[in-house]
Amino acid sequence: MRFVTTLTLKKESAGCIMTTPTPSSLPMIRRDAWIVFIGWSFCIIASLFWNLHYSKPMMSVLGHLVFWFMGNLGIGTAVQYLSRRVMEQEKIEQSLVESNAKNCTLLDALPDQIFHLSRQGICLDYNAPKSLPPGIHPNSILNPENIIGKSLNAFLTAEVATLFQENIIKTLDTGQSQTFECKINISNPPEYFETYMGVSTLNAVIAVMRNITRRKQAEMDLYDVAARLHATVEQTPMGFTHALLDGHYVFVNHRFCNMLGYTEQELLQRTYQSITHPDDLNLDLELVQKIMTEEIQNYSLEKRYIRKDGSFVWTNISVILLRDHANNPSYFIAVIEDISQRKQVEIEHTALQQQLLQSQKMESVGRLAGGVAHDFNNLLSVILGYSEMLLLDTNSLNHFAQESLHEIQKAGDRAKILTKQLLAFGRKQILEIKIIDLNLIIPDIEKMLKRLIGEDVEVITQLAPTLGMIKVDSDQMEQILLNLAVNARDAMPEGGKLIIETNNLEIVQESDNITDSIPVGQYVTLTVTDTGCGMDEETLTHLFEPFYTTKDRGRGSGLGLATVYGIVKQHGGEIVVQSELGKGSSFRIYLPRCFESTLVEKSSEDIDDATLKGDETLLVVEDDVSLRQMVCHVLHSRGYRVLEAIDVKDALHLASEKRDKINLILSDVIMPELNGPALVEKMQAFCPNAKVIYMSGYSDETIAHHGILEEGYVFIQKPFTLEGLLKKIRQTLTV
Repeated sequence: MRFVTTLTLKKESAGCIMTTPTPSSLPMIRRDAWIVFIGWSFCIIASLFWNLHYSKPMMSVLGHLVFWFMGNLGIGTAVQYLSRRVMEQEKIEQSLVESNAKNCTLLDALPDQIFHLSRQGICLDYNAPKSLPPGIHPNSILNPENIIGKSLNAFLTAEVATLFQENIIKTLDTGQSQTFECKINISNPPEYFETYMGVSTLNAVIAVMRNITRRKQAEMDLYDVAARLHATVEQTPMGFTHALLDGHYVFVNHRFCNMLGYTEQELLQRTYQSITHPDDLNLDLELVQKIMTEEIQNYSLEKRYIRKDGSFVWTNISVILLRDHANNPSYFIAVIEDISQRKQVEIEHTALQQQLLQSQKMESVGRLAGGVAHDFNNLLSVILGYSEMLLLDTNSLNHFAQESLHEIQKAGDRAKILTKQLLAFGRKQILEIKIIDLNLIIPDIEKMLKRLIGEDVEVITQLAPTLGMIKVDSDQMEQILLNLAVNARDAMPEGGKLIIETNNLEIVQESDNITDSIPVGQYVTLTVTDTGCGMDEETLTHLFEPFYTTKDRGRGSGLGLATVYGIVKQHGGEIVVQSELGKGSSFRIYLPRCFESTLVEKSSEDIDDATLKGDETLLVVEDDVSLRQMVCHVLHSRGYRVLEAIDVKDALHLASEKRDKINLILSDVIMPELNGPALVEKMQAFCPNAKVIYMSGYSDETIAHHGILEEGYVFIQKPFTLEGLLKKIRQTLTV
């Protein structure tokens, strides 16, 4: 009989292992035969002993019979026993051979490579694969003839052989199985194996190698995809986050960290709720609830995140909920875009639109004011003129009539002021521009302010020692100070402080500016500050609108600040207001600084009432009948010879008829057929030496269009007083 190698399978992580060889049934049969022989020999010896001890015939015969019976019985039994044992053993051996063949077939059919290795790294056995990998030659190292009986270095690279040898020693010394991966250059590209190594005997191990090249390639491909995806996520200008259902972050990319100023670890310790602006959190949570209940699949939202430094950043966030294989919510994936710049542009655009609408609204009111000013000023001139004429003859009027005329005159004066305010708001009033030092105006008006606003308001002036010059209408500057002081007084019913400051200011770049409406340049600033009740944002929005007021009915017309706004704008300046409820208000006016030489204002001598008379010939050209008749009547009463022209044709006729007798022409600027300057030019062909005074109730734009406001022209604005008209005529005639 031969020794047969038996293999047993053991379910481990890497396949099967081999057992030690066992002997065949031949020694066992020999052992059983010896037992039978010894028993039979014992029976013979016993029979001989019986015969020798008992010599009687009967006893001898009996001994022989017993011997014969026991001998035959023992031999037969022994033969039967031995035959049966031989047959049983042959069946066992046949079964073992068949089982061994099956196991060998099974092991050889496995895709795994199984090595039986000694402690010294010698291959004791190897299951040859039935089929070799594509491209592998039969004479390659996978052939058992090239492996069995050889050391690891003969068929493995030095690096892999060293790895195997280290694990063999470790497995045998510790008695614990080892698992490791290695790369073997048996093909191009090389193949990867996962090796399981377990103890076989005291000096040998079983190594089961499984080819994991495809899995390894899939892992490397997956790694490449993951690396590309990670690089894409990190390099994209968008923020990417993964957040659990409770809001805690489990992943944030660098862009999101930079966006908020946090480190990655700081954000991973926070929730998205904790860094969301409170005003945007409720809407965000509402959309999260909808996506959790599958009411919506995803959502986008413009929201603000709170940065680490406390500021906030506007973002556009797109969120989707990732679910597991059982459709249970797992975590949120968000893509965040920084839209702060776009949002700032939108805010600025909205502010500019509001400014444009406000400007258009104010411009409309200004055009309306300018449109009605002419006719209204003509009416006021007539009302004030006749009232003044009647009041000059007080002897013919009773007390009631005089009082009535005074009230009419007061009402006319108020209407005159109201008209001027409307024109100032609409930037339509006619200015007398001069180069002045604002510091010279303030001390004079300070005395008036103290009387105007009361003793419970302390007036404090803080004037720059060397203030730049500005090119303005000084009367309008006084009007600004008066209006702002009255507004401040109403804001301090229980008293307070009114502070007037002047300064030089240079805006070098746009970033120095507190408002985009002020261009780069040099300015003189006038700041009026009060310690009053202040204003809320709603009031600030409508502050300069005409007729808008927060005062009680009857306490103001709502044109004070509108007038200030119009005057400042007409002088090419800007006004900025800062106010907060309970903390007072501050109005700062920016006026362009003037570097021209100071203009010398012509001083006019005071003219008393006696010198307002004359005997010169005056030609009055006015298309408004009431105003023309009133002016002619006044001039007649003062001794002048008056020629009354009802229209352009009549004026030319009188000029050609009287010629050199006409000393002065008093003409309206705007008339139906021909404007004043064109008419005067034609009339001066007949009377070249006649002086000219223009009068008009239109705004400065209309007058300037005809060149009346240029140097060398004499002009009087409607509505005018009779005294003012007479003085203007007298001054013109005496020049």
